[in-house]
Amino acid sequence: MKQKLISIILLTFKLGTDIILICASFILSFVVKFKLITANTEATISQYYDAMFFVTVLMLLAFYFVGLYKERKGILPELDEVIAVLAGVTIGTILVTAFSFFYKNFPGSRWVVLYAWMISAVLISFSRLDQPPDQKTWYRQPSRSGHRC
Repeated sequence: MKQKLISIILLTFKLGTDIILICASFILSFVVKFKLITANTEATISQYYDAMFFVTVLMLLAFYFVGLYKERKGILPELDEVIAVLAGVTIGTILVTAFSFFYKNFPGSRWVVLYAWMISAVLISFSRLDQPPDQKTWYRQPSRSGHRC
């Protein structure tokens, strides 16, 4: 029962972290495109706030389908996690780009989506490397003698 609770807490933490980092990467990509590279004063971030809900949902769906919310086991679980993050971010970016052609209120700059892909791949990869790989890090089974190892 305790392991199940810890597993739910870790999943909730990963999900919350992913939502925050997806939104942050989208905002940072706007800043990179319109404030650092082109210095466009006409572009407003409010257009991107409207589309951010759909971007976040599409990215989280991509993350779910590539297995980012499953427990990683194996010889190099950190490397597997980074590869899954790159796959999830790439598939999510393709979904967002395809969605942008059908959603009329989506802002016109596809460069922002490209920059968000790069930024979110780095941010989410680093965040996943900083998190414990599974609930065994937080909870250890008692040994046969009854003492925790």
